[in-house]
Amino acid sequence: MKKLIAKVIVGLAALFCLFPFAVTLLGSFLPKGMPLTLGRELFQSATLDQYEELLLRSPQYLMWFWNSVKIAVLTLLIAIPLSLMAAYGFSQFTFPGRDALFFLYIIVMLMPFQATLVPQYITLNSLNLLDTLQAVVLPNGFSAFGAFLMPQFMRGIDREILDAAQVDGVSDVGSFFYIVVPMSRTAVSALSVLLFIESWSMIEQPMIFLTNQAKLPLSLYLGNLSSSLLAGGVVFFVLPLLVYLLSYDDLVEGIGHSGIK
Repeated sequence: MKKLIAKVIVGLAALFCLFPFAVTLLGSFLPKGMPLTLGRELFQSATLDQYEELLLRSPQYLMWFWNSVKIAVLTLLIAIPLSLMAAYGFSQFTFPGRDALFFLYIIVMLMPFQATLVPQYITLNSLNLLDTLQAVVLPNGFSAFGAFLMPQFMRGIDREILDAAQVDGVSDVGSFFYIVVPMSRTAVSALSVLLFIESWSMIEQPMIFLTNQAKLPLSLYLGNLSSSLLAGGVVFFVLPLLVYLLSYDDLVEGIGHSGIK
């Protein structure tokens, strides 16, 4: 009986969470200005007008969409290698201040964006990077989250494998590229999904660091899509959803092996 009640509660909670997505998806197939109603009228009035206007008559939408793609991809290209190297150092080497430095990474990771806004703004301004994509990409590319997540996984790598590689004459750099990185595939996949979704949906950083509308990401300008807003919302969450679905197994396994509960 308790299991049945638990399943019902979980099912209701899932339906509640999916309701906004269902409304957005169904509403995207309605003509402009038509209220969303469930029933035969919904299927009789179904049209692709919103998608036609959005994808064929709204070049700004595509520009913002590709800005979001560039920001997310560039962030991953920076964050993943740095996270792997930091994790390798924290998990496989002993050096003075290692634990204190790792604890500092945790503190930085837990700090909200608002707490680091002023230092980031001053730094980017001194480097003449404000109002460029780098102003959004670099702070997220050097995120402390990856340097926290990856060591949890790498500590689970059997040390005997690395010792055997050293006996065979493989250097620490060689062990990193040929042993540690391939064995960390699931953790890398999990980190990639989490960072991609975070970069794709961020609002505060581009709102503050960017002023040129031609460089803004889609997350910041969905509200400007009047008649095609619902279709724009569908297209916006399709790509992160596909990334999540394609990497679901690696995401679950990577987070599980990394010890994140």
